[in-house]
Amino acid sequence: MKNVLASIFCLFSIVAMGQMVDVIEKPSGYFGKRLLVAFSGSFSASTNLQKGAEVLPDYFLTLNKDFSLNLQYTVKSNRSIGFIMGRGNTSFDPTYVDVGFGYAGLPITDATGKAFVIKRSIGSPIIKDFTIGFDYKMFRSNKGGFSPIGSYYNMGLVGHFYTIDQSLMSFGAIDKTNKEYIVQSNFEAIKTVLPEFFVGVGVSKPIFKSFLFDLGIKFGYLMTFQQNYYPSASTSYNELLEGEVLKKIRMREVLNFNAALAYPF
Repeated sequence: MKNVLASIFCLFSIVAMGQMVDVIEKPSGYFGKRLLVAFSGSFSASTNLQKGAEVLPDYFLTLNKDFSLNLQYTVKSNRSIGFIMGRGNTSFDPTYVDVGFGYAGLPITDATGKAFVIKRSIGSPIIKDFTIGFDYKMFRSNKGGFSPIGSYYNMGLVGHFYTIDQSLMSFGAIDKTNKEYIVQSNFEAIKTVLPEFFVGVGVSKPIFKSFLFDLGIKFGYLMTFQQNYYPSASTSYNELLEGEVLKKIRMREVLNFNAALAYPF
């Protein structure tokens, strides 16, 4: 009888220990893998040029494209923080600035130092964007060792380091005799840093056993610190160009679709 009772006691002890392990061991991350490395792309339709050019190409609709490397760390079974670093390129059609603001009359010099007056722009600038920032994801369900997967909300802050390079541009300009020449741009590149706050929604799903696929929508607000921008007769060409570029790149961040492939480890 004692042997039977001892056997029953041992059996219950083993079951209890198994239940305790089941309750305690709920690691965060994808099967306990807390760190994810992801390559992601951000896309949206646009009516802007995407590349700088010496001569404006024919275009109607283009595709905004930005690519980034993301590091995501799971702090809880339904929470994660991420580090973002990326690059993007775009451009801007400056010809309507000629008409809208009439910067004809602004001075420019050629490589020899000879003075001209701008009449029209030719080509478009190269706009480079380097981004660095972070995001915070909140998953709707707490899946223990299976997180972070499923639908989520996210928010974050990103710094945009813009360089507006005018090296491909030239101008139709006139000298004192009203003779027209083509003068290569010698304006220095414009550099500016702007913060962007964003919110978004998305879903993350496991694929190919070892990877996660993430699809989402991002709503961004780029703070250009420009309100009621009105050029005047004293406004320089660089100020005109920068003012119009800032309007365009702010619109570029309003709505984007994101896709990412992540590897957990």
